[in-house]
Amino acid sequence: MKRFCPLENQSFHHIYSKSIYRFEIFTCPDEYQRMLQLVQFYKYDGHSQPFSHFIEKKDNDRFLTSLAEISQQKVPLVNIIAYCLMSTHVHFILQQLTDKGIETFMRRLLNAYSKYFNLRHNRRGPLWENRFGNRIILDERGLTQRILYVHYNPVKENLVKTPKEWPYSSAHLNTGC
Repeated sequence: MKRFCPLENQSFHHIYSKSIYRFEIFTCPDEYQRMLQLVQFYKYDGHSQPFSHFIEKKDNDRFLTSLAEISQQKVPLVNIIAYCLMSTHVHFILQQLTDKGIETFMRRLLNAYSKYFNLRHNRRGPLWENRFGNRIILDERGLTQRILYVHYNPVKENLVKTPKEWPYSSAHLNTGC
């Protein structure tokens, strides 16, 4: 697996971003939930309005149904293979589907969450150390290893005993962990 490779269409990448100074960027379940909603919203291109305008008109129960309806007309930027949200960082296994898809997705996602978090906590400034880290995944074995690495993050941090117990990852959606 190479580090910091160009983001090419159809390629798979382990993408990660850390908070500045190990700052806790998810302090409650609502904040994790907001990030998961942002992930679903920004994986598509072509939204005519920002997420904050979209979510104001939807209650939580109708969010995914409404998003699925409008997303049918949108171009997907990335395919989300796996994810894990930790209190101080995030991990994604992404497949880029369009030119600059991962870059666009991550920029919009991290900016939107920063704005939400800063407004919620009456703070200013960046949340993230840098843009994001990127490691290309070259083969199926590497893909499997990276997915396991991402899903086992909360186990390694002694937050849960098995990956499926962590509600803020895709481990419970996959049968392999």
